[in-house]
Amino acid sequence: KGFGAETFQIVGAWDWDLVADRIYADAEVARLFGIPVAEAEAGTTAQAFLPRIAPEDVGDVQRLIEQARRLGGAYRATYRVVQPDGELKNVLAVGRVMLDDKQRAVRFPGTILEVQSGEESFAYTGPEALDARRFEGLTTLPRRRLD
Repeated sequence: KGFGAETFQIVGAWDWDLVADRIYADAEVARLFGIPVAEAEAGTTAQAFLPRIAPEDVGDVQRLIEQARRLGGAYRATYRVVQPDGELKNVLAVGRVMLDDKQRAVRFPGTILEVQSGEESFAYTGPEALDARRFEGLTTLPRRRLD
């Protein structure tokens, strides 16, 4: 599986405090998912994002998130986000679940990239094996205190 002639444009970033269950997202991610910018920047729940994920993709996205939370480490999902006009945007979400010293998932920062097709069109093919080395450095966000 590959993306062929596709290119990627970084849309924005999120930082999920798994202990408090709050996702802090920048303005670009908020707009992509139709969430008020102030709400996303102040922190919202994961449930706020789900209605905009294409219904056929939600199950895979939730399964991959749960897997990453359970095991820690790299997360990668390709899925479609439904825009207000019905247009589908193809995205690649890349993140990393961080574990505390007791191996509990505590933080999940990541980046959303929009997949822009070249001559070949993007086709969602479901989850695929992850080579985390390809995405090192994409999820570097400012540190956020988790009180």
